[in-house]
Parts: sequence; structure tokens; C-alpha cells
Amino acid sequence: MAYLKNIQMFVRVFELGSMSAAARDQRCSPAVA
Repeated sequence: MAYLKNIQMFVRVFELGSMSAAARDQRCSPAVA
């Protein structure tokens, strides 16, 4: 299941253009993202 979460995060980073924005969108810290 963690693999799927990683794929989802990768897609959000691509869609939103930054890791920080994707982390905010997923409600986690950028360090975790």
C-alpha cells in the first residue's frame, strides 16, 4: 500500500509543480513527501 501512496505523491508533485505544494495538498510535511 505504501507503493501506491508514493505513486500518488509523485503524480501530485507533477500536477502541482512542487513538492511543497503536493505535501500541503496531501496534508503532510514536505520532509515526509
